[in-house]
Amino acid sequence: MAILNSENLKANLSFSRPPEYGGYVNYVLKLLYKDRPAFNPETFPLQSIEFDEYGKDSLIPFIEGVLKDGRPDSWLPLEHDIYIKITPSNDSFDVFFELANMSVGSGLSATLSVDRIELEKFVNDLRREYHGLYLSRL
Repeated sequence: MAILNSENLKANLSFSRPPEYGGYVNYVLKLLYKDRPAFNPETFPLQSIEFDEYGKDSLIPFIEGVLKDGRPDSWLPLEHDIYIKITPSNDSFDVFFELANMSVGSGLSATLSVDRIELEKFVNDLRREYHGLYLSRL
């Protein structure tokens, strides 16, 4: 699991299913405030959101590209259950998550402000999990 920390707000991102699951790369994201679900379950019943890509991961290269180029960029998975935008400013980054709950037709967002070291650790942890789960089976 990769964890992005910004004061009391955390984004926990991991891969949710084994790679044999029909060629899809599956993610699960949990946003936490003081280690509890960040959103009121009455407003947003899903306390985590799952999203997929087909064939290979493109989230890791997206984050690495923002770190390398220093330019804002955004990312969407195969199904648009989540939108992620990263905006650099000097050596800090605003990581914006917009979550869509298609089952109830609503969405919520959160922004985590982190430094370069925190974002690099996050993407390195995510890459390590991806390689261990998906690439070790090739």
